[in-house]
Amino acid sequence: MTTVSIARCADYDRATVGRAWDALLEPLGGLASHVRRGDTVLLKPNLVTHADVESATTTHPSLVGEALCRVRDLGARPVVGDSPAFGAAEAVAESAGIGAVARHFNAPIVDFRDRVVSVPADGASVKRFRMSADVLEADVVLNLPKLKAHRQMLLTAGVKNLYGCVPGKKKAVYHLTHGDDRSLFAGMILEYVREIRPTLTVVDGIIAMARTGPRFGDPYPLGLLVASVDPVAVDRVLCDVLAIPADDLPFIPAARKLGVGETDIANIVVEGVSVEDARVADFALPTLIPATFSPLRLVRSVVKDLWSRRTAASL
Repeated sequence: MTTVSIARCADYDRATVGRAWDALLEPLGGLASHVRRGDTVLLKPNLVTHADVESATTTHPSLVGEALCRVRDLGARPVVGDSPAFGAAEAVAESAGIGAVARHFNAPIVDFRDRVVSVPADGASVKRFRMSADVLEADVVLNLPKLKAHRQMLLTAGVKNLYGCVPGKKKAVYHLTHGDDRSLFAGMILEYVREIRPTLTVVDGIIAMARTGPRFGDPYPLGLLVASVDPVAVDRVLCDVLAIPADDLPFIPAARKLGVGETDIANIVVEGVSVEDARVADFALPTLIPATFSPLRLVRSVVKDLWSRRTAASL
């Protein structure tokens, strides 16, 4: 059986988040059962692009700060990393309020485009993984997604956040080569998830994003944190919480087909707040658009990203 823990968290006040963190991780053995003294712990928040904290676009700095504090208390070395869709990781983190928190805990911010390695893969759709060396070298990967509607994949949470470990424009290339088939695209991401093997996933659903996403959606006060060692199980439980038929989320049937994670709700034990008590009926979902990118959009994306990174470097 796979355990998924749900805790209520009404707001981002530091004390409130701290209490919720304790309640959330207690059924999973606490953070100390996953992190040892001397470990390098990679924190992977959602840093999709420049956005202010109130927009609910990125993982909230209060949650990232709580994770950094707990990792430091255990004698481990925290690192914060991502490969934003637009802009450099350090600049995006700064705009999201995470830069200041990382400095407070002396945690470097790494951009997954800076140290890229290629490793063999035996997946059906990926023959070689291009991935950040920082991801592969970490002793612990702490996946910290923001719960958001997603207009290409319906929802981004535990699984989709790990797509940020794919460096730079390789993500856009996959949209071009795999995006015509949403199930194929989901399967490709899950092949990366299987390679990354995140140690723990903690979803920021305190203020989620509804209606559209991963940007420009509506902040939605869900008031929950959700955690598990299995990001697929997290997404499966979130489907029930948000009243989404599980197979409508492409990652669920794709994970079942690939044998990645737990998709059968009968094999998932929910601790803390029950699904029934957590369930909401008014979380607005997006109208889906194709997951593919046109070649012209890919070129525009590359140019925009280069301009954004150069601008950030000059500041």
